[in-house]
Amino acid sequence: MTEHNKPVREFSHTLGLVKSVVNHSEEKLPAIKASNCQFSISFFGNISESADIWDLIVESAQFADQQGFEALWLPERHFSAFGGFSPNPALLAAAVARQTKRLRLCAGSCVLPLHHPARVAEEWALVDQLSGGRTGVAFASGWHVHDFIFQPGTVLTKEKSGMEKGIEQNPTICGKAKAVTFEDGRNNPVEIRTFPQPVQAEIPFWIAALGNPETFAHAGRINAGILTNFIDQDLEKLSGNIEVYRRARASADLDPNGGKITVLIHTFLSETCQAAIDIARKPLTNYLASSLKLSQKTLNAQAESIELSQEDQDYLLASAVNRYIEKNALIGSPEKALGLINALSQIGVTEIACFIDFGIDASTILKHLPHIAHLKQLHQTQQKSLSRILRQKTCGHRLHKLAKCQPQKTKSSWAC
Repeated sequence: MTEHNKPVREFSHTLGLVKSVVNHSEEKLPAIKASNCQFSISFFGNISESADIWDLIVESAQFADQQGFEALWLPERHFSAFGGFSPNPALLAAAVARQTKRLRLCAGSCVLPLHHPARVAEEWALVDQLSGGRTGVAFASGWHVHDFIFQPGTVLTKEKSGMEKGIEQNPTICGKAKAVTFEDGRNNPVEIRTFPQPVQAEIPFWIAALGNPETFAHAGRINAGILTNFIDQDLEKLSGNIEVYRRARASADLDPNGGKITVLIHTFLSETCQAAIDIARKPLTNYLASSLKLSQKTLNAQAESIELSQEDQDYLLASAVNRYIEKNALIGSPEKALGLINALSQIGVTEIACFIDFGIDASTILKHLPHIAHLKQLHQTQQKSLSRILRQKTCGHRLHKLAKCQPQKTKSSWAC
């Protein structure tokens, strides 16, 4: 796309989004709204395919920091090459903290039942100090039974009571002025405050959710954000879950339109759709194959036995790859990816965490990061144009109603 054609292309995207707005009657306000998504970078790659992953994290974070991205998301994973580069996201976040200036550094996620909440509070308060108040934590309840060797006697169940109790007892969530009661080495209750204290009065937190509406509702009730993905839901199901989240916030006397909704999305952009697909298809296939094997291993650990034939695995894998490329990933050109960004922003997503390390080599990832920045710019430009059009539409709607009003005999009032 030449520089000469760029404004025309950007205008056409905005025009397509607002077509339904300008076609509404004068008596009906538009349902479409301007909603500016933030863009972030996330990592959850396979360490066996990413020997230089730590350099990639730092360099990507520096790029995102300079380009005005919102956050860097780092996972907690144990005993598996799948995400195994980050057994402790606080350590990685501390390393990145001194290399960046404004980027928020987030755990995506911290498996809270594996840790004492006071220890989690200490670690992330320290990162908050090192970063000047730029941390955030998404809490998870855990999903692999082997991880629970860190907490002997703790049982992995579908219940989230361990995570919920940990959140309630986390000093950085309760607020830096509050003490929290724990049992000491003699089983006596003792009130403690952790040190160092974080820079932020309260470190923002999210709940990691796959597609369970109950998790979305719980997050809404406790004023947490949502960190989710497309593993167990499509766009329609995600939209329904966000509605559940909004209603839960309202039931807790919270602003239903508040809260953060962050979606992790596989991302690789290039100048053309085909160029991006050609580079991303094989790594994405290998990545999803690793994910499928890990999911089967998890199911086998939780149930007696679930065996998938090679034919079943191949079918599931091919279907997943095609679905991700067509509907659930940002793989293509920035212009093509803008359609999914629009759809997500319209259902209430507030942040797109671009998952970039799914097997593509580090040099290629870094070379193509400017395309994500271009997508971010396209979205922001479009939303500004949409806001202006909606303001004009609203103004026209009000003027139309005003024109139908008839003046009374007195000059001091108008009535319809």
